[in-house]
Amino acid sequence: MKRFIHLLAILALMLPSPIAYASHVVGGDVEYECTGPRNWKVRLTIYRDCTGATLCSSMSCTQTMTASPNTTLNPVGCTATPNQVNVSLSLVKVEDVGKTYVDVCGSSAKNGCNNLGQVAPGGNSPSIEKYVFEGTLNLNSPSLNNTTCSYWDVYWTLCCRNANIWNLAGSSGQDFRIGATINIFDNTTNNCKNNSPILRNEPVISICAGQEYVLNVGAVDPDGDVLTYEIAPSLQGGGNPVNYQPPGSANYPFPLNSTKAPHIYYPQPNGPYVIIDSTTGDISFNALNNTAGYIYGNLNLTIKQWRYDNNGNRILLGKTQRDMQVYTINCGSNNLPKITTIPSNINNQPILHYSIYAGDSLSFTIIAKDTDAYTTIPRFDTTYMSWDQGVVKPGKLLFKPNYTVDSLSPQPREDAWQFSWKTDEGDTSAIPYYFSVTARDNFCPNVGRTTQTFSIQVNANRAPIISSFSPQIGVDDDVITIYGNNFSNTTAVTFGDVAAKHFSVITPSIIFANVDTGATGAVKVVTPKGTALLN
Repeated sequence: MKRFIHLLAILALMLPSPIAYASHVVGGDVEYECTGPRNWKVRLTIYRDCTGATLCSSMSCTQTMTASPNTTLNPVGCTATPNQVNVSLSLVKVEDVGKTYVDVCGSSAKNGCNNLGQVAPGGNSPSIEKYVFEGTLNLNSPSLNNTTCSYWDVYWTLCCRNANIWNLAGSSGQDFRIGATINIFDNTTNNCKNNSPILRNEPVISICAGQEYVLNVGAVDPDGDVLTYEIAPSLQGGGNPVNYQPPGSANYPFPLNSTKAPHIYYPQPNGPYVIIDSTTGDISFNALNNTAGYIYGNLNLTIKQWRYDNNGNRILLGKTQRDMQVYTINCGSNNLPKITTIPSNINNQPILHYSIYAGDSLSFTIIAKDTDAYTTIPRFDTTYMSWDQGVVKPGKLLFKPNYTVDSLSPQPREDAWQFSWKTDEGDTSAIPYYFSVTARDNFCPNVGRTTQTFSIQVNANRAPIISSFSPQIGVDDDVITIYGNNFSNTTAVTFGDVAAKHFSVITPSIIFANVDTGATGAVKVVTPKGTALLN
């Protein structure tokens, strides 16, 4: 009996402990690419802390995701046979997060990851690497062709999250779940066009306290769908939200400095929170850390895709996540690079949003400024720029350094790129074009980084046209839907020459307008390109 108990003890020591098993995955995101009717290539990216337990032992590693009908978006009683489908994924790549910093800083920026023995580890911390898996989600089987469930979740779950995450209650006892939701409504027999956005920017793992950060995942939608962004609760097993501990929350992932920008510019009745632009996805905050080590916080971004139907109603096409554990630390004296433009707004603030007509040309300069120039140390921070290639128009659009790039020509201390686009009628778009620019400095090994999103609205270079409106009769404050074309930059809407109380351009083809007192007569829409009338 004693020998049997001794063997059990030895086996227990050989098995991985729950804490060790939970101490390596710090984040993830999911992308999907449609390859045919109800078939998607799914890409699962997992971010691993190299100081914890292993995720894979070799490049032959596999993972399994699960797909099942969404329990909240589908109509009650929707059916699917089977109601659960497994997705087998193979490992295709392992590499450091922030490996580009090594190009700037050399070996001092190399972290402690060896990428399954492919590279030599270094001494920088935190040490995070990303594992990229790919597989096929097939919902095209005969038994599923009659499913009444439009929204399907595809997800990966692991027990458990790391310990001591600042905004989570008992984080080591909460599962990690990452996934996406796909609307399969228009993919029964036709080749589909429902792809997820591609996340072009790597996550920022380490944040220096005491500075205003602006981050962006660089989401580019290949279908041109409308994207919206929100900070949402992270998920655990069963798709349930994680448990937060006060004062932390989904919007308050780590201590924030409420006396500094950007928080002082926003009302915060329930304490500071990260600021997110729901249209561009820019996330800004100013972290605090009064300790000698790291403070870990969990931050989850949800990206939703939308398309408008012929009546101006938004249809949810899908959503995906980036769930990350962020490390805040005191880095020392370093001012982050700032993005400016020529021309600029007042006080040298960058111009981030542009509106032009198809056929016009647009040109401006973007500069990565850095104020760290100390002649007495000496220290002169150099900046480097990159972009997510969110707008690709070969032969018509150029975005490149405005200096000669070769081994004989020195780069300026502050990187500067020229954006030039000669648009044409085919560039007219119902939604703005977006792209993000990232500026980095060479404060090694804790490279400073900031990201900013730019938008360009290309409007039809034609007069507006009204094809119809509904309802035909309205009284004070009724909403009239106006259908037509070329409604971008509408300056006025009238009913019988009486101005609408309020109007909103939903798309270049749809306007919602509230009747004021109104009068019998023509409906009129006015833009800088002309006036449309319909009796």
